[in-house]
Amino acid sequence: MTAPPKKHATGFTNIISSVLIVTLLTAIANCIVAPIEVSATANIFGAGHTSPPAPGGNGAGILPPVIAVSPGQAVSFTSISGAVTYSDGSIDPAVAPFGPEGRMVFNTKLSSFGGISSINGDGFLWLVGIFLDDSEPVDPAPPGLPPFTSTAKQFTSLSPGLRQVFFIGDGQQAGSPQTFIAPIGATRLFIGFADGNGGTGSPGFYGDNAGSISVTYNIQSPLRLVDYQFDFVTNQVTLTWVSQAGTSYVITHSTTLAEAVWTSLTPVPVVGQAGQTSATVSFPAGPRGFVRVEED
Repeated sequence: MTAPPKKHATGFTNIISSVLIVTLLTAIANCIVAPIEVSATANIFGAGHTSPPAPGGNGAGILPPVIAVSPGQAVSFTSISGAVTYSDGSIDPAVAPFGPEGRMVFNTKLSSFGGISSINGDGFLWLVGIFLDDSEPVDPAPPGLPPFTSTAKQFTSLSPGLRQVFFIGDGQQAGSPQTFIAPIGATRLFIGFADGNGGTGSPGFYGDNAGSISVTYNIQSPLRLVDYQFDFVTNQVTLTWVSQAGTSYVITHSTTLAEAVWTSLTPVPVVGQAGQTSATVSFPAGPRGFVRVEED
């Protein structure tokens, strides 16, 4: 794991003639983690449950591997390799192994189950993911995302909601990693496969799967302002930013962006919460000024 750099400016608040202007900037701290193996029997509908389900029959597979995340983090995949295969009972031997993009002989149209959304799209048995909070999924499940057609899979960034299954495939778009944004409340990302009889109906049919996919992922933690409030009576400004639990932050001030020295307005660092953190500070007197949030 690479240590994230410190002190990232995330935005500036400029007071000019009693007008409040905010420009949002984004800074990124990277965390690259060792590969994980995703078995072809990793049942994405088992995410967050104590055992994988198979209402469609023919094997429930195993629970999918999980990655710890925080809301607002951007997950990308620097390497996805390996191959999986299956047999539908009429194929002997099993079909030739194929990669994380799946096999295009038929399409996926699997119903929701156990509080986890449906998943639809072109091809079958592609690598998928799902973001969850700390609770076990329960019905009713959220609506599924729009079908992942061949065209719809060519996104640069995807922001699914909690408990919505989404396409990962090889994690690439035109040679660049796609990003998957963890929603508010997310603490876990599960990676696995969505399987069923012929790719349709209720989840199941993991019993005839074989092989695995090796996944190396990168987590980017954006330090970004999301809201501000300025009280012209008390001359105080309240900033809200995307944060990580336990990380210390300070709010600093300068009278010009060209000034090299920023003065802290928080004598004691603000301890971040999971998701978002807010803090209120007194704004120094003067015709104008800038404030920013930094990692301490």
